[in-house]
Amino acid sequence: STLLAIGKTHSGMSSDRFWELAAEQLMRNVLVLLSLSGEPVSIANMHRVIQSLPSKPGEFEEEGWQQESYCAQLIRKRLRITRTERNMIPGNFLTN
Repeated sequence: STLLAIGKTHSGMSSDRFWELAAEQLMRNVLVLLSLSGEPVSIANMHRVIQSLPSKPGEFEEEGWQQESYCAQLIRKRLRITRTERNMIPGNFLTN
């Protein structure tokens, strides 16, 4: 990935492909979250999401993380968008 290559001092193959693939998957997930929540896709926003991810098991369940995390804010925003879209479908039996 070009984004991963920025800042690398060597141009050879990495000895640990697992971490490169994991980082690429993380970036894909962050891009999807930003896009689905209607936020601008930028390096700054990607960085904000990654920095605000839970850093320990179970942290996502903590009220503090849920209230203060940029990642959590985007998830809540997407859930609101989904509920609104669902409510706009005529005769939708899934509305709450």
